[in-house]
Amino acid sequence: MAADAARSRRRVLKVHRTWRQLAVLARYLNDNVGRPPVAGRLVSSTDLVLQELWLLAGRRAQALHVLLALAFAAIGTIVAVLPSLNAGSPLGTVFMAAMFYSPVAFAISKWQVPVRLSLRSVLTWRGAAWTLLGLTSGLLSVGDTSDPLRAAAGVGGGTLAGMVAALTTPGPRPSGDPHQPIRDQTAAMLVTVLVLGPALGISAWSTSDESFGLTVAKWSAMGPFVAVNVALITHAGRYFALLLSTRGQLPWRLSRFLRACYEAQLLRTAGLAYQFRHRELQEHLVRHPQLPQQN
Repeated sequence: MAADAARSRRRVLKVHRTWRQLAVLARYLNDNVGRPPVAGRLVSSTDLVLQELWLLAGRRAQALHVLLALAFAAIGTIVAVLPSLNAGSPLGTVFMAAMFYSPVAFAISKWQVPVRLSLRSVLTWRGAAWTLLGLTSGLLSVGDTSDPLRAAAGVGGGTLAGMVAALTTPGPRPSGDPHQPIRDQTAAMLVTVLVLGPALGISAWSTSDESFGLTVAKWSAMGPFVAVNVALITHAGRYFALLLSTRGQLPWRLSRFLRACYEAQLLRTAGLAYQFRHRELQEHLVRHPQLPQQN
C-alpha cells in the first residue's frame, strides 16, 4: 500500500510539473503576438522550433552564450594560443586564435543558424572559398621544405581541412521532423571533430621535427576544442544557454520532453516545429499556469 501511494504521488507530481512546463511554452508563444521581428525574422505565436526557443529566455540566453564563448576564449588563450605564439608558429597561432575567438563574435550576433553536411555545398562559391583557403594554408605551411612527401602532406592536409569546412552549410534541410536539425548538427560536429584535427596534423607535419604519428595525434587531441567551437558558433551554443537560464522552468532534456508530449497527443508537428494540438489548450495554459488543485 505504501509503495502504491508513493507511485501515485510521483505521478501527481509529474503531471503538475508537465503542466507548469507546458504553461511556460504556451506563455512564450502568447508573448510572441505583436513581438517585433528579431534580426529581420518574425517569431511565430504557434510554432515551437527547437533552435529558436532561446528567445524564451531572451537576453539571459544571449548573455550566457557570450559568457560561455568568452570563457572558451580565455581557456584557449592559455592552453593553445600563447604556447603556439611562443613556439614561433604563425600559421598555428592564426588557426588557434580563429578557433578560440570566433565563437565570441557569433555569440554576440542576434540570430543563430543550424548547420548541416551537404556535398553540394562544396560546389558553391562558399565551398570553393573554404577549399581554396585550405589549399593556401597548406601551401604556406610547407614553407621551404625540400621533402616531396612532407610537401604533399602539407598541401593535402590543408586542402582536406578546407573541404571539411566546405561540407558544412547553414540552414536546416526541409523535413517533417522537428529533431532533424539537431541530428544534422550532431553529424556535422562529429565529422568536423574526427577529420579536421588529423587533417591539420598531416599539414603541420610538413614542417615539424616530430614524427608523423605524434604530430597527427597532438592535433587530433584538439577534437574536443573543435567540438566546443562548432557548438558555440551555431545554434547549439544558444540552445545550451537556454537550458542553463531556464532551470526550474523547463526540463534539461527539453527535446525529449517535447517528443513525449507529442506522443501523448498534447502537441503535434508542423514541419520543423511543434505546435499545441489545440489552440484552446495553449490559451488555457496561459490563463492557468498551475494545475488546479483537486479536493
